Amino acid sequence: MAARKPPPQRLVLALDCDCFYAQCETRRDPSLAGKPVGVRQKHLVITSNYAARAFGIRKGDSLAEVRRKCPQIVIKDGEDISHYTEVSNAWRAFVANFVGSRCPVEKSGLDELFVDVSAAVDAHGAGGAGEIGHVHGDDVLDDARLASAARLCDRLRQATKRELNLETSAGVSTSKLLAKTVAGLHKPFQQTVLADTPSNRRLVLPDDLPLRKVYGIGHSTAQQLASAGVATVGDLRDFSGPSSISDIERLRALARGDDASQVKQTGAPKSIGAEESFWTRPLQVPSERADEALKLLARKLVRKLAVDQKAHGARPLENVQLSARRAAERSGSPRALTSTLAEGPASAQREKTPGREAKSRPARARVGTLTDDAACEALASKLEADAAALLTALYPHGATLSILNLGVTLKTIDAAGHADISSFLTKRKAPAPRPPPPVPAPVAPPASPGTASTTGIDGAEVDPQTLSELPPEIRADIERQLALWRKTRRPPAKKPRRSSARPAPPPPAVDEAAVAQIVAMGFSRKAAVAALERVNGDVQRAIDGLLASS
Repeated sequence: MAARKPPPQRLVLALDCDCFYAQCETRRDPSLAGKPVGVRQKHLVITSNYAARAFGIRKGDSLAEVRRKCPQIVIKDGEDISHYTEVSNAWRAFVANFVGSRCPVEKSGLDELFVDVSAAVDAHGAGGAGEIGHVHGDDVLDDARLASAARLCDRLRQATKRELNLETSAGVSTSKLLAKTVAGLHKPFQQTVLADTPSNRRLVLPDDLPLRKVYGIGHSTAQQLASAGVATVGDLRDFSGPSSISDIERLRALARGDDASQVKQTGAPKSIGAEESFWTRPLQVPSERADEALKLLARKLVRKLAVDQKAHGARPLENVQLSARRAAERSGSPRALTSTLAEGPASAQREKTPGREAKSRPARARVGTLTDDAACEALASKLEADAAALLTALYPHGATLSILNLGVTLKTIDAAGHADISSFLTKRKAPAPRPPPPVPAPVAPPASPGTASTTGIDGAEVDPQTLSELPPEIRADIERQLALWRKTRRPPAKKPRRSSARPAPPPPAVDEAAVAQIVAMGFSRKAAVAALERVNGDVQRAIDGLLASS
């Protein structure tokens, strides 16, 4: 019996947008072209273009150090990353459209993408226009499929430059690990191809390579391995002792150059957050400065939501979460702390700091179309109120904070299917279905396939406001199902009259002033009334109970 032919190797591109933030600033202001440009957050330069790097500027340099090295540098404020996110979304959409729907595109960061182009290469055959680029390791690339993937990558990069004015570098190989490992070897605006051979694997993963530089091994995992005496790729290859790390076999495989992870299609994000840090001047809670920080966080978060809405349509909010980290006790003068911070944000955490503390509550704000300032400001005000209530619940007796993060989780709907669309659209959770009562003969003919019984939507429960917030293509699909439901639904059966003449007891009276006080904190009237009834009208106990359960 003839041996079964192994499946063809995958063809993976690792795309990296060169000095991404600085490129975005140059796209926004073309007069910066050719000039040294740096982008700052707080008092550090987080990235710079190649014209600035020629002066020795590095990521994490302080503003004072950067201006000493290059007095003529242009520094742009990078605190608000919504513009960068918008450019990143446009880039990902462009790449996905270029390679076709059969090629998954995975977002690895604002400036990095993985693309599996196996289907595109196999559909169009080997060859095609475009340059192969640098061939790492073996002098001759004799793999026709890999050469075709490299030419496709070159055409994609040239089109990205032409259409979006973005320069990208790339690695081309047979796995995410190998493609990522060679993507940065030739920068800027170049690409590198690596054939998957034993000698090439040894070349890009030498025995003395620190584990932190291997794609797929994070900082905490590298620390765990280091505690077991495993610090390099060679140590990991030879490691055979017991380990408490659950995925040690996957890590050993990475050290050998084996990476079975698939390129997964990136969809709409499930959560969006905004963060502020207060390393040099910790934030006192409560204070006017804390109120102002919440206001800025809420508006920064809304700007991110507006960018997300352009890419994925309006999506309802599910939860609002506030997380924070208390400021660590540090010894030494403020000057010493500033010197430590100049080395980068991570250096400021070298001393033991508390973990993050978080609290969340269901979102009450509805998200409309965030196309004008009034809509954005209205949503920001509601999120600010939620954040203030959560901060009070987290730290009722006050605190000193170094990090504050405000985030939301969003409901995501797949336009291709609506498995859970009913619970998404309804104003309240539908009760469990009861078995139907026996129907006397003659029985009406059963509904044909495709009637409302198969739609999964009960039109009586659909919230029109929620329906109006959906993306147009999803809303149109649901409205077609609702039209079908209206044609086939049966009139509701009349409920029998109650035989008991005893009237229901009147609801207990509540203090309307107390209800108004609680509603002003962001809670619904129904929740406020219920909380007051539970504690016999005690306002403070009602508020404490609501905050504890939110």
